[in-house]
Amino acid sequence: MRNYYIDELDPEALKRFAKHLKNNGFQGSLEDIYWLEVPHDLLTEEQADHFESCGPYVMTLECGPEWINLELLVRARSRLRCSCIAYAEPEQRAYAVETVDTMLKELDIPV
Repeated sequence: MRNYYIDELDPEALKRFAKHLKNNGFQGSLEDIYWLEVPHDLLTEEQADHFESCGPYVMTLECGPEWINLELLVRARSRLRCSCIAYAEPEQRAYAVETVDTMLKELDIPV
């Protein structure tokens, strides 16, 4: 699996980060799992074609006790298996990493 992994974070800062994610609609279906939705304009042609049946598309962000793990796999929320599920394209990856980094910076969490 390809990931963007940040470790050695302050546990209290991570609690603030998780609270921010919950308060801003990123909460996934499991505890400590959050969904980072991929904007429609960044979807591949196949993902855009499958949006009605498979979308929305997300990347999974997991918060551990001292780490954050962003999976760089674009998942379909409506299906577990489809050809539209794929590793993030460079633009999708850049968006996701930038989004996480921006949230950390806005919350004044040093990395």
